[in-house]
Amino acid sequence: MKRVLLITCEHASPKIPKNLEPLFKGSLAILKTHQGYDIGAESCFEQIIKKVPCQSIKGEWSRLVVDLNRSLHHPKLFSAFTKELSNKQKEDVIQQYYHPHRKKIQQLINPHPKKGTQVVHLAIHSFTPILHGQKREADIGLLYDPSRRAEKDFSKSLKHFLQEKTDYRIRMNYPYKGTSDGLTTYLRSVYKNRHYLGIEIELNQKHLLNKKNINAMMNPLIQFLLALSNSQK
Repeated sequence: MKRVLLITCEHASPKIPKNLEPLFKGSLAILKTHQGYDIGAESCFEQIIKKVPCQSIKGEWSRLVVDLNRSLHHPKLFSAFTKELSNKQKEDVIQQYYHPHRKKIQQLINPHPKKGTQVVHLAIHSFTPILHGQKREADIGLLYDPSRRAEKDFSKSLKHFLQEKTDYRIRMNYPYKGTSDGLTTYLRSVYKNRHYLGIEIELNQKHLLNKKNINAMMNPLIQFLLALSNSQK
């Protein structure tokens, strides 16, 4: 089956819309922390889409506005800054900043099942090296659904390739479970196994603090994706 590559980055930006700036008065510094966005993830995303044939889309606003990687029912869809908005205001935020991102992704995916093409969706994220005083013991995490054979095989192949090329510690379904609430989990409920693979790539932010380190981390991943792309020709 022919494959096409889709790259997304839900937490690319620390920006907030002008109309919501009053909610963050006195707290703008938090937008530049891992709470406001995935540090380094946008640079990694840009590296990939410049060099690998793919479709792509990234989030435009901070996760503290509304979290594009959460379902509408999730208790952390809205942050401490936006959770006190009225129901009408929350609905406006969802319509303006949440639905457009997810709709664009599905618009990119929808034509392919009809063509018999499988979409490989890589969602690029990053994680803070220490959370709640606990050190995260990985450099790269590959999040997938173990019950979906194609996702499992793809993740194992990618892990093996990266381990051959680098000294990074790569863990499966770490630091989160691939089946936890998220965009890829939702999309699995929409598209059949044979039509959609959803893999979250979690990168340790300690490696993403300068361009040299980002290049070192992205180059082997790009090699793998280029090989995948070339195999479809």
